[in-house]
Amino acid sequence: MKTKKLLTLLLALLLKNTLSAQNFYAPSHEEQFFFSFGMGSAGYYGDLQDEFILPSFSFTTDISYRTSPYMRLRGSLSWFLLNASDKNSPEEDFQIRNLSFQSSNFELSANIEFQLVPQYSYRHRERVQPFISLGIGLVNVNPTTRYKGKKYRLRELKTEGIRYGAVAIAIPLGLGVRLKMNRHISIVADFGYRITNSDYLDDVSTDYPDLLSLPTITSALSDRRQEMGLPPAKKGGQRGNPERNDGYFLLSFRIEGKLSYLLRR
Repeated sequence: MKTKKLLTLLLALLLKNTLSAQNFYAPSHEEQFFFSFGMGSAGYYGDLQDEFILPSFSFTTDISYRTSPYMRLRGSLSWFLLNASDKNSPEEDFQIRNLSFQSSNFELSANIEFQLVPQYSYRHRERVQPFISLGIGLVNVNPTTRYKGKKYRLRELKTEGIRYGAVAIAIPLGLGVRLKMNRHISIVADFGYRITNSDYLDDVSTDYPDLLSLPTITSALSDRRQEMGLPPAKKGGQRGNPERNDGYFLLSFRIEGKLSYLLRR
């Protein structure tokens, strides 16, 4: 009888300690909102040069909410630059085409992060926390170029005789890691490639239009081979590759902390 009472007492103490430990590490006892901001680079993949172009500047800020030890929901806002020029291509066909673009872009996205190492408590988190992410977002489409010292907005000119949208859908696919600096702050390194539903981030997609039917400046920016002394392109001649949409990537390095802590700084 005494042994039974002793076992019952030990079991009760063990259960009490276990519950206390669980409560101590339970996410519900901590703030779950986090804020981060930082800089990085951006790269383009599309019809110009037919290879990844890097690096350009990017800035990213986001707010995330931890829903479980294995998952976060994250909203991000990024500003970044993209650019490319056929003149920099090693391929002669691209050099002869002689097209170029620059753009200033904003991306607004919603993402789900899957933590590969569970985080039960922010204060007692692991020093290295890798994650993968998937999301959906919107990015503006605003390619520009310079011609005879002046900047032109290419979307408005319809250089291929096609009207395309000012906003595209982007699908971010990412991976990253959080590095614990102290009990309050982490450094986040995050790389993500964006699949888009637009082939006009660079204003190049299909064929040359009838150049004679276009306004003078539109014709000049549609076929810039003429600047190299070549005859005008014929209607229907290949200008881009419509079989593949454009994409881009963002690489960011951010400072992250609990929202309330960062707001107090």
